[in-house]
Amino acid sequence: MPTVRRLLSRFPTSTLMGLAFICPAMLIAGLLLFYHLMGARQFLAEEGVRYGDMLADQLLSASQRLMRLGSRSAVQEVIEETGSKRSVVYIALIGKDGSVIASSRRDWIGRDASTIPDPDFAALAAAARATAQTQHRVVDQGRRMILVSPLLLEGVNPNLYNLGGLLCLKVDQERQLYAIYAAILKRGMVSASGILLVSLLLLVWVRSNLAQPILRVASFVRAFAAGVPGPPPRIVGPLEVSQLTEDVGRMANDLQQKQAALAASVERHSRLLKGAYDAILTADPETGQILEANNMFCRMFGYEPKETRTLTLSDLHPQEERPRLLAAYREASGSRGHGSFHGIPCVRRNGERFLVDASGGPISLGKRTVTEWILRDTTERRALEDQLRQAQKMESVGTLAGGIAHDFNNLLTGVLGYTRLVKNRLPAEDPNRKKLELIEKSAMRAAELTAQLLTFSRRATTHPAPADLNETVTRVVESLRPKLPPFIELDFQGAPDLWTAAADAVQVEQMLLQLCANAREAMPRGGRLLISTANRTVTASECQTNLEARPGRFVVLTIRDTGRGIDPAILPRVFEPFFTTKGLGQGAGMGLAMVHGAVKGHDGWTEATSEPGRGACFAMHFPVWDAAAAAARVATESPANLLERLRGVVAAPRQPAAAPAAPAAKGPPLTVLAVDDESTVLTLTRDILEMHGYKVLTARNGEEAVRVYGEHPGGIDIVLLDLTMPVMGGRECFSRLKTLDPHVRVLVSSGFSAESTAAEMMRDGALAYVQKPYDIDGLARIVRQALEASPRLVVTQPN
Repeated sequence: MPTVRRLLSRFPTSTLMGLAFICPAMLIAGLLLFYHLMGARQFLAEEGVRYGDMLADQLLSASQRLMRLGSRSAVQEVIEETGSKRSVVYIALIGKDGSVIASSRRDWIGRDASTIPDPDFAALAAAARATAQTQHRVVDQGRRMILVSPLLLEGVNPNLYNLGGLLCLKVDQERQLYAIYAAILKRGMVSASGILLVSLLLLVWVRSNLAQPILRVASFVRAFAAGVPGPPPRIVGPLEVSQLTEDVGRMANDLQQKQAALAASVERHSRLLKGAYDAILTADPETGQILEANNMFCRMFGYEPKETRTLTLSDLHPQEERPRLLAAYREASGSRGHGSFHGIPCVRRNGERFLVDASGGPISLGKRTVTEWILRDTTERRALEDQLRQAQKMESVGTLAGGIAHDFNNLLTGVLGYTRLVKNRLPAEDPNRKKLELIEKSAMRAAELTAQLLTFSRRATTHPAPADLNETVTRVVESLRPKLPPFIELDFQGAPDLWTAAADAVQVEQMLLQLCANAREAMPRGGRLLISTANRTVTASECQTNLEARPGRFVVLTIRDTGRGIDPAILPRVFEPFFTTKGLGQGAGMGLAMVHGAVKGHDGWTEATSEPGRGACFAMHFPVWDAAAAAARVATESPANLLERLRGVVAAPRQPAAAPAAPAAKGPPLTVLAVDDESTVLTLTRDILEMHGYKVLTARNGEEAVRVYGEHPGGIDIVLLDLTMPVMGGRECFSRLKTLDPHVRVLVSSGFSAESTAAEMMRDGALAYVQKPYDIDGLARIVRQALEASPRLVVTQPN
């Protein structure tokens, strides 16, 4: 049966249906034909003798009549006419003398009967002569018959007959049978042709109404399977075919919708897989052979996509880690479910090692179970975490440094102030005066150190302005070149179309000098010091690897040396305050911290890179000057703009031999309310101002200052107000004082550099900002000029 089915499957339906109709029809026709042929044979077998006897009787009767009339020619005609019949072989009339009188074969006439070529004739003729009135015949199964009958003629006596001769007749029904067979076959052929024609018509109908629609449906299905489906065929035909077509069309439509949804889902998942940030792979749980991997895997490990199938999980890890990690992979691939691993060491194709976090486990793909692993490269994340920790540490250190600087400025205010007070009261020849000058000099150095701390903590005053860094660097290079040893080569490569930077040129020069000094120390045996400028547009993607960076346009100032470089272990710490690799007493470790803080104060950042033995590179990024933003800053009167705009209004240089300030004008002494939480600063302020003829009231915090001011309505001419105090700070105190007296005159002081709080207070009416530590003559001069100025005048004490 399977063989028959395979054989039948090679033919079209129309052919099979035609054969199914034609073969039975032809078989039935053949059986009917065989039946008719057998019936004809049987009929001839039964009718052959009767037919021969009938012919013999007719011939005898006609011959007797004609012989009596003596018309042998008529007898010959009758015999010839009868002999022309299909089944008659021959007819012969033999006379008494034994010769042939008449015959259907003319060549026999006149011949002796013994020459007739029939073996049965002689015996039959002898028997007929003997019996005279009896017919004798030989019959071959009714098909062939030889009959010899005496021809009797009437004599004189009517009751007596004379033998006139013998009538010999041979009939062969085979001839008639062949004719019947031919007629039957002809009818059979006609019937077969009719059947064939009907079959062909049926075949055409079946082909056009069944096979062709089915073929069209099959063609549509094949095209659909090949991915190029057209519209479903519209077929009008038998109910089953129409129903099949409709069902196939609905099925195709449903499949198209499902395929479209599946394709969209596959496309989404493929995009997710290809665009995934993590490496995703599947592997054989037994051998660890990698079966599939996404694009990120290839980028992460450095392999081509076609190479991934040649890898195993062990190829992804260092040799010494493979046994441990493969055991962990197998455990996670078992029945215990998914596993997660952190900090797994991996190795790229080029041999570079890195760490990944991995998670995965067994999944089923059809009848096959594989392991799926997701690998995340933590190199960048760990670097960002290190940057974040470093930034947080630097921020904490900066806050601490700013607080320390503030407290130091308060302490130095007392030290410097009283030192100068005592020194100014001693005669020039007093030996103690030189000792006081040494104390003053040391205190000034401490003040400079606190200024560096303020710069690092970004609480120092920065005055950004349009700056051409090429010009700034050129000035520094010209001044620095003569001071460098001859074995150090100094080069400057300035960008030809450099953007204008928003930078404080003075601070940029200080930073350059500091970095060049460090570079000179890093090249004790000589080398090359290269300073360069460039334009750079920073994108958001670049900021992802540097927490301090921000998108925008920047001017980059780079200092590169060919010295001994910086150890990678200490490179992240180079910007920390007081961190130094120099020996005791050879440096305070504030140089790079000051550079870092100053650049941050410009809304920029510094990138430090180094290769041990090949030198170090520091790239400072300064924002491009934005005129619109600068105009907005002027409109809002930021502290830096206020102090820059009014720089030089009060000329009070801080130096040991400054001339004493002019005393207050004659008349009732002016009253100053000094507010500070440091008792030393408060006492010094009172002593300085009283020495210059002012009456001084004091308060240790803002709340006490408000109370004292309220107790002296109209009796306080000016308030010297510290910003940072317990109980009530300077900003709130100023607001309370403005409530008591809208025209109150206030000087703001702080151990920090000018800050946003001071700027807000000056916009609200404060007259000046005074930086600690005080200069004894400068403080009195500021107070006097503030009292003489308009209420909106802002003055400051330059350093």
